[in-house]
Amino acid sequence: TWGFRLTHNFVSRGGVGHEDWRYSDMRRTFGRHFWWASLFSVFLGQAAFLFSACLSLYGVLCAPEPLTATDAAGAAVCFGA
Repeated sequence: TWGFRLTHNFVSRGGVGHEDWRYSDMRRTFGRHFWWASLFSVFLGQAAFLFSACLSLYGVLCAPEPLTATDAAGAAVCFGA
């Protein structure tokens, strides 16, 4: 669902060849330092957030026990959100 929303927003705002207004503002603010500013504030920040969000799955996926009803309930809440 989230991927569909992102794709829809991307296409509706011009798709490929159109730079998001936030990046244009960052480019104007940071000038030639835009590359470093975007690397640390956007791309590495998103990667760290995604990694921390998925970290809880590591214990579940590596556990030797089979999945239980509690795991199914947790998955249902996650997918329903």
